[in-house]
Amino acid sequence: MTKVNTAGKTKSLDRRVVKTRKAIRDALKSLVVAKGVKGVSISAIAREADIDRKTFYLHYESIDDLVESLIKEHLIEISDVIKQLPSEANLKEALKIFFSKINALIIDNMDFYQYIAGNMPIDYTIKHLRDPLGEWILELNPALTVIDEKTLDRLLSFHVAGVVAMYDSWLQSCEGEIEEVSSLALEIVFNSFEGLGIRYLEKRLQLVWS
Repeated sequence: MTKVNTAGKTKSLDRRVVKTRKAIRDALKSLVVAKGVKGVSISAIAREADIDRKTFYLHYESIDDLVESLIKEHLIEISDVIKQLPSEANLKEALKIFFSKINALIIDNMDFYQYIAGNMPIDYTIKHLRDPLGEWILELNPALTVIDEKTLDRLLSFHVAGVVAMYDSWLQSCEGEIEEVSSLALEIVFNSFEGLGIRYLEKRLQLVWS
């Protein structure tokens, strides 16, 4: 009995899926740039991507689902940057690299992020950034591990929400330079975590030696 080689077919199918999804994502970005938010509809995306509406729904449930998938891609890229940061980097230097990457990502995809800022709730971005950022900050500043879990969770939620809100506000107004946003965010995050970690460590040492 002759065996059917399905591996090649699967690989070919995977390539078609990747190609189609890329065409859909690129179509969304092109429409936002060319026509603004009002120009974005499933029919318009399908025409731009040279597919039919049925094909769109095979890959995405809605425009919001498509936008979420794009946000996830960018968040994964940011997470990859975090993982690639040198382990010997101190917190402030690492934050500089991190915010520099965020700035570049936003500037390179300005129209898309302005669309997100005007149409997507920021809590989605906050939810997906909090945990990877928290793990990274803890790795860079071990002194923070002495903070109880509940306090640390609230602290991370506060800062991630604040940073996202700052960028969201800038994207909707575009007043000033993006570096002004990142510089302020960096100082707030660094001073808070650095100072809090030291204070908790001192408190713990006082308890040990008392």
